[in-house]
Amino acid sequence: PVRSESIPCSAACRACSSTGMDRARQWRRAACVALALGIVALMRKVSSRWQRLALAPGVGPELSALRVMCFNVRYDNRGDERHGRGWKDRLSAVSNVILDSGADIVGTQEALINQLRDLARRLADYSWFGYARELRWYRPVGEHCAVLHRRSSCELLAHDTFALSEEPQWLGSKSWGSACPRIATHAWLRLRGGVGGCVLVLNTHLDHASDEARSQGARLIVGRLDELERMGPPQVVCAEEDRIHLGTVVTGDFNCAQRADDGRPGDVYNAFLKSGFQDACSAGAGDDCPYFSFHDWRPQAARAVRTQAHRHGHIDWILWRGDGLRLVDFRVVSECAESLP
Repeated sequence: PVRSESIPCSAACRACSSTGMDRARQWRRAACVALALGIVALMRKVSSRWQRLALAPGVGPELSALRVMCFNVRYDNRGDERHGRGWKDRLSAVSNVILDSGADIVGTQEALINQLRDLARRLADYSWFGYARELRWYRPVGEHCAVLHRRSSCELLAHDTFALSEEPQWLGSKSWGSACPRIATHAWLRLRGGVGGCVLVLNTHLDHASDEARSQGARLIVGRLDELERMGPPQVVCAEEDRIHLGTVVTGDFNCAQRADDGRPGDVYNAFLKSGFQDACSAGAGDDCPYFSFHDWRPQAARAVRTQAHRHGHIDWILWRGDGLRLVDFRVVSECAESLP
């Protein structure tokens, strides 16, 4: 079965109450780390103010950029409610971050099914896909690594969710000392608007407790992406030119920094580097970048710590590879609710 819930609601709910915004200012984490990549495709054009991955020089006409966001929305729980920062207090602000960004693809982490349905009611042009990370009586439950996509810019061709374990076919399985089940959701999306071609997207949330689980999970992800790229976009009813693989984009909360204090890549980041992936922040954020993407409900203090992009300590990343993509722009969103999306 395919879970892809569309959004049957107008965008009339964009305005936040002042009370809701005050509470939202205490978000635990960045609405995530980047609005990354107005990605541009092979033989196409780009122009976007966020982050664009443009064409290789001299290859065909340009077109609109594809904007990608990574966003840990924080799971709905009573503990947060008691401190005035529960999901109901943050829902309007979370929705507005996505709407104001104009993101075409949003890789989310931690959202429960009720949170995804709440977002669906507020985001009129978005659908979402992905399965929950656990099975109870053969039914998926718990947190998702769901991906939201704007229907007017992307068409979903195929998607799946697998476990980051020695038995990836079994949702709910754990390995390598993982504290809880971890998953990754991937999909082929065909770009609309005259762009043509497909992008392969994967979104994940690695374990917070086990170094080995993070390292093994990263290797499993890279291996799965290699396999999917070899197979290519699915055979669907569309023109051959629309089946061109433009590139692969990875979003996720990796629960670790990319580099050690001495600047050397850590095991997780190195697994992607060796496979040809580039980090959007390191490549596009320049010499004045927020050091943190996780702020533990103290966004102002976190935002005040600045660094050069290649020295950032983000645990939320956007990565890409592919000859049809080139980074044009990147930013860490800091306007909404004084947090660091």
